[in-house]
Amino acid sequence: MKNQAVNYRSVLEDLKARRDRLTHAIEAIEGIIGGSEPSDSPGEMVSHDVYREMTIGDACVDFIRRKRAVQSTKALVAGIVAGGITSKSQNMYTTTYNTMTARAKRENSDVVKESKGWGLTEWKQDE
Repeated sequence: MKNQAVNYRSVLEDLKARRDRLTHAIEAIEGIIGGSEPSDSPGEMVSHDVYREMTIGDACVDFIRRKRAVQSTKALVAGIVAGGITSKSQNMYTTTYNTMTARAKRENSDVVKESKGWGLTEWKQDE
């Protein structure tokens, strides 16, 4: 057998792409399982296509409202993917985090960054 040079950059890129796809699949399944078990956090369950026509930001706000509790970025990703959101993003976690951060910085924003995740501004007013 001949000694062939291995292009480690290509190998690394391939592994990263596979990891991202697996991460998205795992998060989607976690969202489906989490949304269907009675022990899940309070709030409505999310159907498989409720977010199909929404933006990432609007889907996240709807998901937070349905759960009626602060949600981590990971939980948001799992929930909106399970709810049918589509994106060409290479890293849905980063895209979601950046979307929510930008939304929280807007004047009269409907979301706020909490220590444990994302909440609704209206909850701050209720305190």
